[in-house]
Amino acid sequence: MTLFDDDLDTMFDDFPSVDIVCGTASGKGFKDVEDMEVLSGMERGVIGEGILLTFPTARFPDLVIGSALTVDGVAMKVRDRRRPKDYADGAVTCAWVVKA
Repeated sequence: MTLFDDDLDTMFDDFPSVDIVCGTASGKGFKDVEDMEVLSGMERGVIGEGILLTFPTARFPDLVIGSALTVDGVAMKVRDRRRPKDYADGAVTCAWVVKA
C-alpha cells in the first residue's frame, strides 16, 4: 500500500466524477473524451473520439475487455483496458469504453 492509496476514494469523490457500475461492483471514476486510434495499418490510422474512464483498480477488479458496464446510467462496453505508466503500483486503471 502506498500513501496515495489512502487518498484514492477521496480524490474520486471530491472531483467531478461519474458513477460506474459493473456487475455488482460500483464506484466513482473520471470520464474523459480523447482522441484514440480506431483503425490502423500500413503507416496510416483513423483517429476518432473515445471515452476514457479512470478509476481505482480495487473497485473493479474483474473488469476486462468486453465487460458490460454503465456510466452515469448509459450502457457501455470495455474496448481496452490498461494501467497508466504514471501509476506503476496498479492502484488506478484506465479503460476505453464504447456505447453498447
